Amino acid sequence: MRMPTASHRGCVRFPGLLNDYSGSLPALLIAVALVGGACGAGNAKSQDEFPVPDSPAAPPAKIVIPPEGEPGEPLVISGMIYQSDGRTPAAGVTLYLFHTDAKGIYSPDQEEGKPPKPRLQGWVRTKADGRYEFRTIRPTAYPGGDTPAHIHAGVYGRGVRYWINDYWFADDPLITAKQRKRVNEPEGSGKVIVTLERDDKRVWRGTRDITLKKAETTP
Repeated sequence: MRMPTASHRGCVRFPGLLNDYSGSLPALLIAVALVGGACGAGNAKSQDEFPVPDSPAAPPAKIVIPPEGEPGEPLVISGMIYQSDGRTPAAGVTLYLFHTDAKGIYSPDQEEGKPPKPRLQGWVRTKADGRYEFRTIRPTAYPGGDTPAHIHAGVYGRGVRYWINDYWFADDPLITAKQRKRVNEPEGSGKVIVTLERDDKRVWRGTRDITLKKAETTP
């Protein structure tokens, strides 16, 4: 049996990502590389550690991910991060995000079978009100694949460290009816499919609230 390479796509399982997620091997390889194959809070050397390259010490609550002039359709996602009760704002929680560019790739120098460093990535950290916002460009699906366009995300902070379900977009024709039904099932991380609307400046805007898992709620 030939070992899969970065060009092969199939059903993968990974902690915090969708079960039976019809994703790609590059996405899985990136996730494994970024967290060293260990996403659970108990595997961190300290409660606030999350082994992601270039992570800033104190991210703001609002960020702009792409560099100026990045090709693509402008996108703004905002929302709340709540404690496990779904009502209390969770302060001091960092949301890590990364995604493909307008061509559907993570990095122009990515090599076959090797996890590239995501070029478009960023971190936001909630304040007392639990709010977050990131501005970026709308990601594109992998070239030649059937995986919906998405944004990978993980949360970490005091007692919290795990991947959450990807951000998908409601108008994506690659999302099947079965996937739409499954991703809207409660999983403790908020709704996966985000409905986007374009404002008068042609900027896509959407909202996603995230509820932390009960066992890993911040104090």
